[in-house]
Amino acid sequence: MNQPTNQTRDRSLYEKVLKLCPKGVIPTMGTLREQIALANNNTTYNFTFNEQKAGGRRTDILLSIKDSFYVNAMSLGIIVERKSKPGSGVVYRYPETYVTVFGAGTNAEDLEAVYNGLFKAQIDRDVLMDKMSTSRFRAVPRRLAGEASFTNAAQNKVNYLTHAESDYRDGLVQIEPNLVLRGTKQNQFTLTLPQFDAAPSWQATDPAYEIAVVLEAHGFLIPGGAGLAQ
Repeated sequence: MNQPTNQTRDRSLYEKVLKLCPKGVIPTMGTLREQIALANNNTTYNFTFNEQKAGGRRTDILLSIKDSFYVNAMSLGIIVERKSKPGSGVVYRYPETYVTVFGAGTNAEDLEAVYNGLFKAQIDRDVLMDKMSTSRFRAVPRRLAGEASFTNAAQNKVNYLTHAESDYRDGLVQIEPNLVLRGTKQNQFTLTLPQFDAAPSWQATDPAYEIAVVLEAHGFLIPGGAGLAQ
């Protein structure tokens, strides 16, 4: 399930990025993050990671127009959280039953569409990924003993949050070749979900909650590097 930590790969990319930096500029390990709420009437979701174009959620980590970002790996997850508490939700790499319980009617089976969809990456007019299966991002953790003894929703919530094995590498997909994102470019990542014959049920029905997809990019940030050559 987990990809091994590849320190040789990380070091190689860091040294490559470091050579592109002007004197005095040090690349830093970083993450870009964007979250979009699921809607039953929408099968296409566009992520940009651009600070000037994205929705501006407090939990998003976006790319400044001045900077560039070298993507080493990406992940796609599902999150459910109370709208009044952004940042409190747990990102899952598969349709967790927890999502169904606290989505108040959302169907975990329908949410499998997130991992049976297609992924496309485009920078300006250059298509760098097309029709990549999102099944690559799916990762199901091992359950720990004692899970079956929890029967009601409140107990299940605690159990699912504390009795599942997790690792920061879950669902991480190494990107080949490394994507180079610049704040001045049109960066677009498109998630396309399958079209059902009947209306899907992947939107939270409890108005206090939101179920969303979360796209993350992990790699190296070059401050002030938007104009650097690749």
